[in-house]
Amino acid sequence: MATLTCNACNKEFIDDSEQKLHYKSDWHRYNLKRKEIWGEQGQAALEKASICLLNCGPTGSETLKSLVLGGVGSITVIDGSKVELGGLGNNFLVDESSIGQSKAKCVCASLQELNDAVKAKFIEEYPETLIETNPSFFSQFTLVIATQLVEDSMIKLDRICREANVMLIFARSYGLTGFVRISLKEHTVIESKPDHFLDDLRLNNPWPELRSVAVGFYILLRAVDRFAANYNSFPGQFDGFRRKRWGDFWFHSATFSVVDAFRSSSC
Repeated sequence: MATLTCNACNKEFIDDSEQKLHYKSDWHRYNLKRKEIWGEQGQAALEKASICLLNCGPTGSETLKSLVLGGVGSITVIDGSKVELGGLGNNFLVDESSIGQSKAKCVCASLQELNDAVKAKFIEEYPETLIETNPSFFSQFTLVIATQLVEDSMIKLDRICREANVMLIFARSYGLTGFVRISLKEHTVIESKPDHFLDDLRLNNPWPELRSVAVGFYILLRAVDRFAANYNSFPGQFDGFRRKRWGDFWFHSATFSVVDAFRSSSC
């Protein structure tokens, strides 16, 4: 039974040598970095998320790849088309051996290899058909990512997801141009990142002893400022002049001068 774990990658190890080898991997360093960016709460939300991708072309595959590497909980890829020769140059998740096979199946298998902790499944069906025949299907997901859909299907899917309170993202690319639309109800995000905060040293309700000390310092600083304004020097510099003149009485003389200067000012 595995007893050694990596909390950052949610992975178990048989022995310490395997664990040490994992700590040196790029995958472990990637997980550490992403957790620093969006914190433990963001990572927990990502791990619980269930994502549905409609059409796994270049745009959809690249989007889902980033979520899989981030550690999303589960993905469902929906596409009824087959891998063609022309698609090999713009989708790195398929290769020559994938030609003629289900695009959803090939992309899903490649994504699973990137992160075996993610639950992945595929459905060989065109998204437009699923939108028309089984609209309740989308209510099970946290987020639906729809790519390369026509306007009529987009409008119907938007209505379905809004009624089911499911977040929806539309994306479509045209070569080097494209658009992204986010469709959801009013959504408020409060992310204080409690694991990454600076201590607040301000005291809104100080105890009496601290207040007394603080007031004393404030009075002293105001007195020193007034003294410097009246004599064009600070007490320490003025004391040197008085010591030459009055010897051992320089300290008392300077102290009384500071107090007198403060009394003549308004706090």
